[in-house]
Amino acid sequence: MTAVLFDGSNVYNRLREIYPLPQPLPRIDYTKLANWVSDTRLNKKIYYAGRIKAKPGDLHSIGMMKSQQKLTTKLLNAGWEIKLGYIMESFGEFHEKGVDVNIATDLLIGAYENLYNTVYLVSSDTDLIPAIEKAISKGLRIVYVGFEHNPSNGLKGNCSEFKLISKSDLERNCLSL
Repeated sequence: MTAVLFDGSNVYNRLREIYPLPQPLPRIDYTKLANWVSDTRLNKKIYYAGRIKAKPGDLHSIGMMKSQQKLTTKLLNAGWEIKLGYIMESFGEFHEKGVDVNIATDLLIGAYENLYNTVYLVSSDTDLIPAIEKAISKGLRIVYVGFEHNPSNGLKGNCSEFKLISKSDLERNCLSL
């Protein structure tokens, strides 16, 4: 069994580094991306993100919430599982909460219950390293999938293997029509 665990916010931030504002992000087909990074048939695809809530009268937050709903609906229709944490505002800054814990929990459950042989982890979040190390010690193969322009050396050094995605890889293999 093979799974891809996809950290939506982390990937969004890496994509914004490749395609900085004000240019729009290209339309990435996450299913194509997941299939391209894996070397075998995927049995499970999970997308993690913080749930965006609209503030009454705030057109920007309403637009962001609608975009997230559109994406998650598209992913659900393509067979993805969606796991949402939440977003907390603190002193005018927004922080995603619960997403890393959900990913770490799924890595450990997958390892302890032998749910997967291989997990493709599309995230550059080093907070996951303790869970990664434990899951690998239980026999799970974890492939870190990062971005060539800004890879996580911590994840490269602590996962079983790694695969780095370039801008040209995205544009050749992962854009939606």
